[in-house]
Amino acid sequence: MSNNKISYLNRTFDDYKASLREYIGQYYPQIAADLNDASIGSWLVDMVASVADNLSFYIDKAYNETNLETANQRSSVYSIARSNGLRVPGPKGSVALCEFSCELPPAGGQGMPNYQDYAPIIKKGTKVASRNQVFEVMHDINFSEQFDYNGFPNRKVIPVTDVNGKIHSYKVTKSEIVVAGESKIYSQVMNSANDIRPFMEIVIPDSNVMNVESIIFKDGTDFQQDPFVSEFMTEKEVSETISSVTLYRFFEVDSLSDSVRWGDSVGPGEVDAQPITEKYTDSDGNEIYCVTRGEWKPVTQKFITEFTDKGYLKVIFGSGSQIGSDYAGGTNTFAAYQISKIVKNNFLGRLPKLGTTMYILYRVGGGSASNVAAGSINQILYLNAVIGCSNNARNVKQIAAVRKSISVTNPYPSVTGKDAPTVDEIKAMIKYNNSAQNRCVTVKDYENRVMLMPPRYGSPFRVSAVEENNKVMLYVLGVNADGTLSDVLPERLVRNVSDYLSKYRTINDFVEIKNGKIINLSVEADLFIDKNYSAGDVVSEVIDVIKSFFDINKHQLGEMIYLSMLMKEISNVSGVLNLMDLRVFNEYGNGYSQSKSIDPVVSEVNTCGVVNEFAESEDGDRSLIDIDATSYTLNTDADAMFEIKRPDVDIRIRSMVR
Repeated sequence: MSNNKISYLNRTFDDYKASLREYIGQYYPQIAADLNDASIGSWLVDMVASVADNLSFYIDKAYNETNLETANQRSSVYSIARSNGLRVPGPKGSVALCEFSCELPPAGGQGMPNYQDYAPIIKKGTKVASRNQVFEVMHDINFSEQFDYNGFPNRKVIPVTDVNGKIHSYKVTKSEIVVAGESKIYSQVMNSANDIRPFMEIVIPDSNVMNVESIIFKDGTDFQQDPFVSEFMTEKEVSETISSVTLYRFFEVDSLSDSVRWGDSVGPGEVDAQPITEKYTDSDGNEIYCVTRGEWKPVTQKFITEFTDKGYLKVIFGSGSQIGSDYAGGTNTFAAYQISKIVKNNFLGRLPKLGTTMYILYRVGGGSASNVAAGSINQILYLNAVIGCSNNARNVKQIAAVRKSISVTNPYPSVTGKDAPTVDEIKAMIKYNNSAQNRCVTVKDYENRVMLMPPRYGSPFRVSAVEENNKVMLYVLGVNADGTLSDVLPERLVRNVSDYLSKYRTINDFVEIKNGKIINLSVEADLFIDKNYSAGDVVSEVIDVIKSFFDINKHQLGEMIYLSMLMKEISNVSGVLNLMDLRVFNEYGNGYSQSKSIDPVVSEVNTCGVVNEFAESEDGDRSLIDIDATSYTLNTDADAMFEIKRPDVDIRIRSMVR
């Protein structure tokens, strides 16, 4: 039997045409003689070869779109990303540090602003703007507090005087973070059975959505106004509004199979339950901020989000029973309860129910266009503020004047704004993406996971994780109100970290949390200064260089410090002819930390019997570190961090002019 087939290895028009002519010549020789360019037979051969060529092209293209290296269509790359467990991010809004200012009248005879009666509280949701970009305040700004949301000092006060030098008001400024974007609410009435189905999807109609903040459902279909922001932020899955309307909140999770979420521990009460907070007292006895008690909570009302290849954000719900429905197949017995778990399995999340109205609070905007220049954020589009918090009789005109005086500016450019990733960026993320394990395997995983804990539950300033005696040791440090390191952390913060890690640590890991150690330093330098420069200016600049070099924001727990880099920076200061000597002391006791450096120190008398004028005896409160012996390196253990606690007195410069 002859093999009268055309090879499937052909890929081009010419290959198919040649194969067809060969096939006709072999099996239909009487027709082959008439296949000239003007014949109908030649036209039919060309047409069949063209169809085969097109089919081959589209088959190859379809196959290429299933391979990461050769895929070009955005939809194909998104599909490959989902298969590899990668959630493709959307656009990111830039972050800007803004200074909010107002003028407050003085408190009678106290020489300070009248915070109690007139200090404003700028509420979350206040909108500020540059020329064409909107930014939102993400946390309440309380001018009567000297700390920000995370407990760091952020307030400065400048007296405003008249022509006679008399103080008539105070300009109070708070530095706070604003985020590019604008909050919007999308609503939909659930009044049809077609609206409720397993794994139902809701596509938000805006094309520039960054993320979903919260989703709630309210019993009823005839609401005339949108819910308040506070209703979106309730910590309960089921609660009641002020008007006694049942409210159901759905929480975003990484996967619909997640059975718990991290959230606020709330106080007793069904309607007015508030998060439980505990005061944090620093090492000097100052109350800095409240640490919110966090806990892992079971969650059945949940959703996930996913960006489509067209740039829209899609919300996906679970497949369980509708909220508010119970099994009705028998009496209220344990057997009925067991049956209900099978009949209505809520493992992947519950569904909304008919007769409710859905509200999605989401944010739009962001992208690279939200990176604006310094000073461009100077408009207040929407001000949600409360003036004062006392019940005293207050001047109405003064309240209006304070509100009118509120202004905003950004001293620095906004940063981190980014458009949605390109196809090439998504490919790179897929290549180096590991499917999420949601667990801590290495000690570095523990460090990263602690820093990912939401700051409202307490935020360690520095974390170091090491393995000791088959245990994972976590060392943490905080900061005081004055910006210095603190080794005294609130018990609630430590408990929050412990509870938070309980869902991520591997089953055989034993984790112990301890406070880190602070190694306080002081620095002395001897300089030759060029006579053509102001000695005072040069010394001041050298002090600033040393301050910046030892800035705790630039260093980590357990990090070694290389003094040769500091010496290079000092030598590069204009006017410094020569750095003759650099001395580093370990300060301890008398207001400093009791921790001592592990580096060798210079004894009071050296081996030649010469007294060292800088070294202190070992029973003193400071020791001169022998930087020659350490090759100009400050060494420390994984649980300690260096700090110049009092730069104004702990940095000393001796200079000679030449």
